[in-house]
Amino acid sequence: MKQLPDLLLQTPQTIEPCFRIDARLVVFQGDVSDCLEQLPDETIQLIITSPPYNLGKEYENRRDIADYLKTQVPLLKQLYRVLKKEGSLCWQVGNFVEEGEVYPLDIFYYPLFKKQGFKLRNRIIWRFGHGLHASKRLSGRVYHINHLKERSRLEFILRSFYSFRCNPASA
Repeated sequence: MKQLPDLLLQTPQTIEPCFRIDARLVVFQGDVSDCLEQLPDETIQLIITSPPYNLGKEYENRRDIADYLKTQVPLLKQLYRVLKKEGSLCWQVGNFVEEGEVYPLDIFYYPLFKKQGFKLRNRIIWRFGHGLHASKRLSGRVYHINHLKERSRLEFILRSFYSFRCNPASA
């Protein structure tokens, strides 16, 4: 591992505004669909994303939950196309709330993932202690991250990435 002073003395990397096969760093500003169109098939090893939750924020138009999910299908097709066979997609979402009813978006996305050819490998619960307080229900303090792999490539060796400790009394 390099020492901090060595890292500080390195020549800064060039940041490219659009995809180039030889680029080390690309920062694309704009619609993700436009960015994905530039990418060749099977070029990305890891995709980590958090799509809009259909809450009506300034960068999205709130719509019926079924319509919202339909708008995500073209994006999922493009993500599947650019993901390498051994690659992973980590899709982080929260909840959509309408008229007091909570819609767990990760569950609603699951059939869309399956239809594109992804398999759910891990469902990660990200617990946090901040955020807005709800006035008519318990305040949500979790996000769900769906770790997906392509259907034909399910090699995932846990020992390479994780170490587990098991309490013998609960095993």
